[in-house]
Amino acid sequence: MNGLPLHKLPNADNQFIKIESIDYANPYDYKKLHRHDYYEIILIRQGGGTQIIDFEESPLCSNSVYVVFPGQVHLMQRTPTSQGFVVQFTHLAMFEKFLPLYELDAIIENEAAFEELWKIFQQLQANLQDTRSYMHSITQHYLHILLWKILQLKTLDPASSKSTVSIPSTLKQFLSLLDQHLAHTRVIKQYAEWLTITPKKLNELCKKHWGKTTLQVIHERLLLEIKRLLMTQNLSHKEVAYHLQFDSPAAFSGFVKKKTGLTPTELQQQLEQIYK
Repeated sequence: MNGLPLHKLPNADNQFIKIESIDYANPYDYKKLHRHDYYEIILIRQGGGTQIIDFEESPLCSNSVYVVFPGQVHLMQRTPTSQGFVVQFTHLAMFEKFLPLYELDAIIENEAAFEELWKIFQQLQANLQDTRSYMHSITQHYLHILLWKILQLKTLDPASSKSTVSIPSTLKQFLSLLDQHLAHTRVIKQYAEWLTITPKKLNELCKKHWGKTTLQVIHERLLLEIKRLLMTQNLSHKEVAYHLQFDSPAAFSGFVKKKTGLTPTELQQQLEQIYK
């Protein structure tokens, strides 16, 4: 059961990395909110327009880099003069054990940082066009370098250092577990067991680094997923409640009302008005 249209990477079985200009002929309607089952690194050489990732809107700036995760709600409203490239990729098995993925989001309007990333991107692009068998592994490593370089540059950015680099690995794992299991369980004890810590310790970590309880973090992620699922005509509110395993449609409506002050219908109408 899907919420927003979920777009897959063409030819992903044969080639897990693709590079496209941002004005390429998309196989789907990129002018509407959508979700991917793959990652995107978006390098904007010349900006113009806006970028929406999980309902957070920001300017599409020159010399900027954005990372979009599988499942995130995405919309790029670019102007005709904007220029850049998109690196699309699926399998991150070789990276996920080592890369703190939840620190990957955006570097905006930093020309020096962008030029460093651009050089790595050009090497990745050149290697991707080489059909010799061993080049596949080399291409993977260039992608790995590009991702690590984004993390390094964010670490050196004073504006982002407080909010990202200090997050302990346990909380990054917690966010990853929420993405995987939120639709099936919101039991704090279960997440603590998966993390091999106590519920009390998990709560302390959430309060220290985010100023929120574990339950508040879970509820924020749950509300985000509700917004994602409401942005479609394919699912009724009853189906959304069932998909997220609420006890009843009434319990689902009560949760939305408590968190937003709106009924599910009002929240859906508000989102559609903003992002239509």
